[in-house]
Amino acid sequence: QRRVMGNSVFAPKSCSTLSMFFDDDDLIQHEKVNESVQRLKQAWINEKCSPEILYFEEDVVRQNFDLIDMQEKRTEQLKETNSVQSAFLCDIYHMEIERVKYLLRSYLRLRLWKIDKYAVHIMKENMGERLSEAERQYAAQYFEMKKQHFLDCFLNFMPEKLKTLDEQNANIDMVRAPNLDTHVFCSITDDIGPVDTGGDVPTDLDKNDTYICRYRPLREYLLQGRIHLI
Repeated sequence: QRRVMGNSVFAPKSCSTLSMFFDDDDLIQHEKVNESVQRLKQAWINEKCSPEILYFEEDVVRQNFDLIDMQEKRTEQLKETNSVQSAFLCDIYHMEIERVKYLLRSYLRLRLWKIDKYAVHIMKENMGERLSEAERQYAAQYFEMKKQHFLDCFLNFMPEKLKTLDEQNANIDMVRAPNLDTHVFCSITDDIGPVDTGGDVPTDLDKNDTYICRYRPLREYLLQGRIHLI
């Protein structure tokens, strides 16, 4: 049986039960919806499991916002028919819309949480290219507001050399950074070959295998899309 938390709530084309309600064009459209939602779900899981902020999935986010608009318009059209079949389809569309909205909200909230936590690190390491335009503006404004707040509260009463918020040297590190050596679960989507994961011998990362290891050695492969976090 189909698991709701797995694929999209829309059934595949081979499902005879829902074929009674959907025509061929609808079923093809639903397969495209499934693909879009799955891409968003994987982007959400990668962001949730990664210790650092990843590249903003602009195409995936835009595609799913368009999907919501399309489904809402489709729902309004179906409501006008006042039939049992239309009511059934409206319920399915509404369930899908709410599911996609949840994933989008959670994905964007995760990224804002990381920006709040690692704002200085993101600005200092020039990681702005990983952010959307709105996120870059938010990160810059958040950092300036935080800096001004500290200045008003106590930094203005301290010597000039102690007013910095991003000092890093052998004795002190004021920049909070993500722990890239934390362990993560990952699924390999491409044959990568031997990788030094910190063990006695390199680990062969073969397609369709699942591993748990430190994030740092996997970082470049995640950014390349050759592995997925789980």
